[in-house]
Amino acid sequence: DRYLRGLLESELPVDSVIKTQEIDLLTPRAASTLSGNIAVADAGISASTATSMTLRAGVNVDDAVDDGQSLWLHMNEASGATTFADASLNGHDLSCNTCPTATGSALRFSATNQTLSLDPTIFDLNTFSVGMWVKQVSDSGQFVPFMVTGSQSGMIGVFPVQMSWRTEEGADTTNVSVSVARSETIHTSLSTSFNNWPGTWQHLMLTYDRASRSMDFYLNGVSVGSSSNAIQIDTSPTNVLLGFFSNAGSDVVFEMDEFEFFPRVLDANTILSRYGSPLRFDLTQTGNGVSCDGDRCPSLSDSGATFDQTKHLTLDTSSLNFSNNQFSIAVDVNPQQRANTFTTNAGDYFGIDTSQDWQGVYGYRDPSNDKRIFPSLFVGSNGALRVDMGDGTNICSYQTADGIVEFGVDQHIGVSYDGSAFTIYINGEERASGTSAPCGNVQILDVNQLYAGRANAKGYLYFDNMHYETIFDEETGDVELRINLNSDKSSGNIWHDNNVSSTEDVDFVDIPLGLGRQLTDGDNFWFLVWEDDGSSDDNDYDSLDDNHLKVENITNYSPLARSSDALSHDDAKGTLYWSLSNEFFVGRLRNVSIFDYALSPTGAERVYNTETFALQMDFDEAPGATTVTDSSGNYFEAGCAGASCPDSGIPGRWN
Repeated sequence: DRYLRGLLESELPVDSVIKTQEIDLLTPRAASTLSGNIAVADAGISASTATSMTLRAGVNVDDAVDDGQSLWLHMNEASGATTFADASLNGHDLSCNTCPTATGSALRFSATNQTLSLDPTIFDLNTFSVGMWVKQVSDSGQFVPFMVTGSQSGMIGVFPVQMSWRTEEGADTTNVSVSVARSETIHTSLSTSFNNWPGTWQHLMLTYDRASRSMDFYLNGVSVGSSSNAIQIDTSPTNVLLGFFSNAGSDVVFEMDEFEFFPRVLDANTILSRYGSPLRFDLTQTGNGVSCDGDRCPSLSDSGATFDQTKHLTLDTSSLNFSNNQFSIAVDVNPQQRANTFTTNAGDYFGIDTSQDWQGVYGYRDPSNDKRIFPSLFVGSNGALRVDMGDGTNICSYQTADGIVEFGVDQHIGVSYDGSAFTIYINGEERASGTSAPCGNVQILDVNQLYAGRANAKGYLYFDNMHYETIFDEETGDVELRINLNSDKSSGNIWHDNNVSSTEDVDFVDIPLGLGRQLTDGDNFWFLVWEDDGSSDDNDYDSLDDNHLKVENITNYSPLARSSDALSHDDAKGTLYWSLSNEFFVGRLRNVSIFDYALSPTGAERVYNTETFALQMDFDEAPGATTVTDSSGNYFEAGCAGASCPDSGIPGRWN
């Protein structure tokens, strides 16, 4: 039960390969003979020259590289293909007449008669796992990726195994289902619904064991339904179909990729590691779950979204579920140092760490409950990373050492959390890991939206101090200063001092304030510094009072930075020192991927590769290999046959 690939190599003299003869795949009990002549003249030597010749023969002995599939269709044939190769090494290539369209990376089904019919003897329906990637191209439609027709009497219109995809016209929700049936009335079905955006890939997999009557349905590697009492189906099918349409119009288009059928039940961990699919957001444009509002939209281009500490994107995460208390989030980041940072005093007042400037890459914080925090990533000006989480009751943080992230450089940052430990990956490689004890008590939130370009919507308005060179009250001789926020009435009063010294008695007056307010989206604040005139103290500002300074149109993103504005009136001259800060991001982001489970190191590397490389060939195949694999994670491969193959794996030489 081994598979062989062979090589016979002739060297004359021993440093120069004159001829390489390769044999392609040898399946069990197969044989091949190599023979031929080598012309001495080809070596550039004469018959009278003493020399030596080496014949080197080798064979690569592998276990089946197909991982046990009965059928594995990559579906990556070139345009116009009518034969689709079986990568399982079982030789079950299939051909068609009215074929789906090969795009080079998938098969496109766009008409009711574009159905692939498979040999039913390939499939053992006693115990199996069947799965494929499906993409809805049209806005709606009904599609059957996989269907088995039975041989029992009374099975007309009933199918022992069926997978279905249904999106109604005008709907944002897609229903996918699987069923096993013995008759029209005796069947077991599992289904789920999700928010679907046309043009995005989803992985469907059904596992079934007839003897134990167990059945599981997986969407993107995660179980969405199971039964321990499934119907025992007929195991002698008459036909197996891929890509069947049900009542579909000519404008309905679907694509399929990587079809696999295993003659065994794959366990849940294997399915998750192989087919776990993130919720992906392309930040080069809006749509497909990415949105923004007017002047809050960042600059969008093929390079990604560029943020300037005033912009953000909103990502639709309503389809995610973190009940297993794990997550992984990956994003391409090019951070820039921010010009507008927190002052030390403002940071101390609001509880913001100012040992380095922290900016939010992504995240969400509930504006009505400060402890409801979806995992939020911050990058510090010293190159550290910090993750904040909170479930409404408990909050926690995990922080790395400095120097993890470089500024002004594109890099792929992955954060993975398995319920107890965090792991940080940079460009697919682990750079930091650790635990935060309080996080063990935090349940990851399910939220409907996530921000990119900021981790929360907060703006921080802070009043530091006032300095008066001149201040006195000619009418009462009594200086009563007040600051009002958003209202002239007493309800808007946020600070007052009815006994401020007059500069008729002192050279100047310094007044520490140390007070602030938080803003969120939609807030438009103004404040007023005024001196109360009149015969008695009055908390309401009116025409009798003196306006020293009024600043309007303050939002959570403008006007940023520390300000020093003049305090001025007939009997007052001075300066108010105040600041507006936030934790918004400056730099470029691209391709956010969110998983509802913890990535393994291999998984993190694959996520980085698939985001970075379209094709990555290492050319490290063993001697005799005729298939060169793609390690980018995109499942491409290149092949050759016989004499057209380059020499592979020859020690000391280029492959």
